[in-house]
Amino acid sequence: MKFKIGLDLGGTKIETVVLDPDHKIIYRDRLPTEALEGSDKVLENVKYIYTKAVNFINNKNHTLGIGIPGYISNKTGLLNYSTIQCHNGLNPVFLFKNLFQRDFSVENDANCFAFAEAIIGVGQKYTNIFGLIIGTGCGAGIVFNKNLIRGNNNLAGEFGHSILKMNGRSCFCGKKGCVNAYISGTAVQKEINKISKDNITIENFFNKSRLSIQENKIKEDFFDFLQASISNIINIIDPDVIILGGGLSNLDAIYSRLNLSNKYFDTEKKDIEVKIIKNSLGDSAGVLGAALLGK
Repeated sequence: MKFKIGLDLGGTKIETVVLDPDHKIIYRDRLPTEALEGSDKVLENVKYIYTKAVNFINNKNHTLGIGIPGYISNKTGLLNYSTIQCHNGLNPVFLFKNLFQRDFSVENDANCFAFAEAIIGVGQKYTNIFGLIIGTGCGAGIVFNKNLIRGNNNLAGEFGHSILKMNGRSCFCGKKGCVNAYISGTAVQKEINKISKDNITIENFFNKSRLSIQENKIKEDFFDFLQASISNIINIIDPDVIILGGGLSNLDAIYSRLNLSNKYFDTEKKDIEVKIIKNSLGDSAGVLGAALLGK
């Protein structure tokens, strides 16, 4: 019997799960990342939570997979654009190799999300899956025929940093006009805060029954940008299904308001069908995907 241990490193929390051979969760735990304390503290917390999981299964045979935010360069092995900022510019494979002294896999957290939904989540019956996270930032993963697509440069699915509007809003990656700067939770909250001093959350904002002209523009712009972004996905990937994750995927208005009929390529025949659905694994999809991808 071989167990699967998954670790998901986030900007605020580290999560672990242990799966039995039938992919059933038999153990899970969370603790703060404490990223502001530096890389050594983060690694100390990772080792601690992993050791607890190993002790739970009495150190029995297992695989290990780790999900992290950011992009790992194929050329240098260095991590970039991670929300765990103390790890940017470092080599995560090297760090974890020294930490664990065993085999493991490291994967982008959005890829982990997409893979989990494809294998044990709402995407099981589909062949070509695009998993789109709309949360603090925007990320995505592509799964075809139950295989994760990483791309030649490990860039497949970096949807959040495709250009939506030339010379548009600044993105944390250094470019302007990225999708991430328009439809991420951070971007939408920033626009709300410009006109409101009430510290209203995005969820409460979208649930308001009456909106001012300025508020309505923020709402309508969000849906326009989201529709354009998803239409670009359809034109390039042509997936069977787009699975939404992240905090904004919980907004019911997204599913009732999306109208893509005049956005993608074949607008005349109107015979294109792409399902857009909500995830089924919640915010644990990332750690489950890490466990499934472990070695």
